[in-house]
Amino acid sequence: MDQEPTTPRLFDLRGNTALMTGASGYLGGAMARALAEAGSRVVVTSRNRCYFSS
Repeated sequence: MDQEPTTPRLFDLRGNTALMTGASGYLGGAMARALAEAGSRVVVTSRNRCYFSS
């Protein structure tokens, strides 16, 4: 019997780069973190610089 693939196996993004626009918002920030957790290098952009200054 074959096992169903696990989430890390389905979303293995190692070796990929993601460009996340709108990363200072709640949804964009969560998506950027999820992409990074899946192994992707993440480049983030936003119109609101203050969120990335700290």
